[in-house]
Amino acid sequence: MNDDTRILQAYLDGELTAEQADAVGERLQRDPDWRRELEALRQLWSLVDSASVPAVESSLWPGVAEGVAGRRRRQPWTLLQGSLATAALVAGLVVGFGVGSLPDGSTEVAAGETPTDYLQDEVPTLDAMWLQLGSSSEDSGS
Repeated sequence: MNDDTRILQAYLDGELTAEQADAVGERLQRDPDWRRELEALRQLWSLVDSASVPAVESSLWPGVAEGVAGRRRRQPWTLLQGSLATAALVAGLVVGFGVGSLPDGSTEVAAGETPTDYLQDEVPTLDAMWLQLGSSSEDSGS
């Protein structure tokens, strides 16, 4: 919507000051394009005012409310879904704690080593963790 249309709408709504309305009136007298635009806006407003809103059946709303409420109901997770979610959570925690325990990246690589060789000494493998868990349960059981 351009500024001219906004000014004409404000003119029709009576939102302009007396000075502004006089200025619009003067321009309307000398500008036929503005007169056509004003007439088109008056016709449009007349059509909008005369338009009727169809009545809504009283039985419509309960059906809509029931449909919305039906979408909100959630089915409980199946055993498989719960197991997968738990496994994903555990994997995320293991990876998160593993990444958090990595060195800060200031480790320099010696000649003949790959950039990840230092991980063998600093990050335990799953075998080492398993063996450590097994030995601690044997210690507590004796």
